[in-house]
Amino acid sequence: MPAVSSDDPLEAAAAEIARAGPPGSVAAFLLVGEIVLCRFYGGDAELYRRHGPKHVSLRRLAALLGEGGIDASALSRAVKAHLVLRGVEVVRASRHLTPSHLRVALPLPPADCLRLLRRAEAGRWSTRQLSAVVSRHRQGKTVGCDRNDSGLIV
Repeated sequence: MPAVSSDDPLEAAAAEIARAGPPGSVAAFLLVGEIVLCRFYGGDAELYRRHGPKHVSLRRLAALLGEGGIDASALSRAVKAHLVLRGVEVVRASRHLTPSHLRVALPLPPADCLRLLRRAEAGRWSTRQLSAVVSRHRQGKTVGCDRNDSGLIV
């Protein structure tokens, strides 16, 4: 990658993301989300929620990362994953979960997302297995799942 102009925050973020390595692991994927959140939203989750990914051109950032980098949708998912999972070491340190597992679980409410990701890690679920459980959850079915007193899958 050519020298980065400190005047362009998108170029600086692209360089930092490139140094973080390919987002093939959960830890690297979450680091990408953290970089975007910190560089463009000052680490403020509420600012990100208010302005969303259009506050910054994630498409332009993805273009700067180039072929084989990470696309704009994945950048947005990385920020959401970072927000939901920051401080959750069992998921961050996972040797089994992949960014695809996160993509499947992230549409759920945060508590359900965490619960199912923990179960997926403990049970070494494939992305397909997790997707089936998430689908049942979204349809309100409890096949293969238990619900707690508040109706959430456990």
